[in-house]
Amino acid sequence: MNTISKLTILYLTLFLTTTIVGSILLYLPITGRKSIHFIDAFFVATSAFTVTGLSTVDIPSQFNDLGYLVILLLIQIGGLGIVTLTIFILILTRKNISFKNRELLLYTWSEDNDSGLLKITMRLVIFSLIVELIGAIILSAVFIPDHGIAKGGFISIFTSISSFNNAGFSLFSKSLIPYSDNLIVNVIVPLLIIIGGIGYIVILDLWQSKRITKLKLHSKIVLTTTGILIIIGSLSFWLLELNNTLKNDNWIVQIYKSVFQSVSTRTAGFNTVDIGQLHDSTLLIFDMLMFIGAGPMSTGGGIKVTTFTIILVYIYSQLKSQKHPHIFKKSIINEQINKAITIGFLSSILVLITTFIISIQNPKFSMSQILFETISAFGTVGLSTGITADLTTISKIVLILLMIIGKIGILIIMAIFIHPKKERYYYSTEKVHL
Repeated sequence: MNTISKLTILYLTLFLTTTIVGSILLYLPITGRKSIHFIDAFFVATSAFTVTGLSTVDIPSQFNDLGYLVILLLIQIGGLGIVTLTIFILILTRKNISFKNRELLLYTWSEDNDSGLLKITMRLVIFSLIVELIGAIILSAVFIPDHGIAKGGFISIFTSISSFNNAGFSLFSKSLIPYSDNLIVNVIVPLLIIIGGIGYIVILDLWQSKRITKLKLHSKIVLTTTGILIIIGSLSFWLLELNNTLKNDNWIVQIYKSVFQSVSTRTAGFNTVDIGQLHDSTLLIFDMLMFIGAGPMSTGGGIKVTTFTIILVYIYSQLKSQKHPHIFKKSIINEQINKAITIGFLSSILVLITTFIISIQNPKFSMSQILFETISAFGTVGLSTGITADLTTISKIVLILLMIIGKIGILIIMAIFIHPKKERYYYSTEKVHL
């Protein structure tokens, strides 16, 4: 077994162990207001640790304050990354970092050398905690007057951490619908989602470059594509829902809801409208946004905006008969093009297969609802049309696996089962008609 396979298995072991521990804690009577089936506890723990947000139970009525704290810790650990957080604690407590820990950190960061990586890890964890704290302080101006200092303060912290880590968990049964007309909530929550969703690589690049023109190609693609998708999502939602979920709102609230849902749908899973009341055409737009997801090395899921952009650039280059696909005056490496196409294809097949399985198990739900649920799980988004709690046990297990794959990455999962071999020869070529 090669080093990559060993690190993959070690990472998965840490991942699954944390999820199981979280499941057991949420299953215990001390964390709940009432009893819960273990599959539901496992579902919620997985959803929290993969920062998805889907739930088979109503979080506020199912869990008590201790249960909320367990979910919050799972979100924080899952969002920052268990390896990154472990290294941070080791540095903070002045413990020696073993070679294996360094290797695992390099693996999770997809880096080749650890030069300065420990310092970067420290800075990014501190940056994340500071952003979450600032978000909580601002949100407290809304939640403390409504719920008191203790409860309102905790809701502010929970919402801020859930937003920054793109988790979408809310301590309100109707998510953030009660605050759909609140300026602070509609600005701060999407802002936290965007910062957490663009990824640590972009944040670091912005910190070091100082100027937009000096940014690396990766950062330019992530920021540009993110901006375009937010605009397209907002306009699409407004046009499609103008005479539906938005018809009783004034134009300011319409803007709030359109922008909020566009930002949240790609990565986070909060909602300020009733998803179950949306048109099928709107759900289809949301399906595409959730499938694309956030930036690499971020708290969000999906195939990633860079993968999506590279596929588009490649298709455009083929239509234009260009030999070297390029964007922002930089050519794309062929290896990355092949990887992007592989991720896009395998992810599509995975979503279709799991949708098919769940549709067989749950014939009472429409294909539109099931497809939405499936992509939401894969993209670690967490939005639902309201069918999650009524799914069969097998369907819940399928979604649990889908959330794990969506968080870890389909190529990392494939690396366990498929081992690369060096080609010692190749066959003669022959033309195939297309």
